[in-house]
Amino acid sequence: HLAVIRSDTEEKVILKLINDAKLEHTWLGLHDLFAFRDWISVQDVRLNETGWATWSPRIVPNPDNYGGNQHCVRLLNTGGMDDIQCASKIPFVCKIECDTCKVSSTQLLATTAF
Repeated sequence: HLAVIRSDTEEKVILKLINDAKLEHTWLGLHDLFAFRDWISVQDVRLNETGWATWSPRIVPNPDNYGGNQHCVRLLNTGGMDDIQCASKIPFVCKIECDTCKVSSTQLLATTAF
């Protein structure tokens, strides 16, 4: 599924991926399609329950719902989230949850592709 960040460490791993690839941003698995500003993950978890909810300080206010149709979320390469139109065509990072995996962040970076 699309990545849902749960900690500052996870944000750093994804930021390294997108900056190494020289990308401006990437999709995150969050939206407010069902209720305005009620951000829900692709796993049906509210944003405030994910453990990480840092909006980009570069765009104020954020989320801004610019144009009245920004209902999905991207991670900026400078850090922090920003709302964006769901029909936008931007790169994405998928995340696989695995409680029993023994994979270091270095291995993760080495095996992830865009």
